[in-house]
Amino acid sequence: MVVEAIEGPIALNLCLVSGASCGRKSSCPAHPIWSQAQEAMLDVLNTATVADLAIQTAAPHTRISSGKQKTV
Repeated sequence: MVVEAIEGPIALNLCLVSGASCGRKSSCPAHPIWSQAQEAMLDVLNTATVADLAIQTAAPHTRISSGKQKTV
């Protein structure tokens, strides 16, 4: 939510922008791949929190993965 608030809607490709349309979307073999990649990226971003970033800044040798701290 923070990234989208600052940067605007996130889209890996123009065909994924809400309201934008590509006439080839229904027959494009790459569209499902772009869509899947978009979903995966949003899943990663949605699991990150500002609190996680603050913890990583305070303890640079600790990495947060899925809400769990790991010492690196």
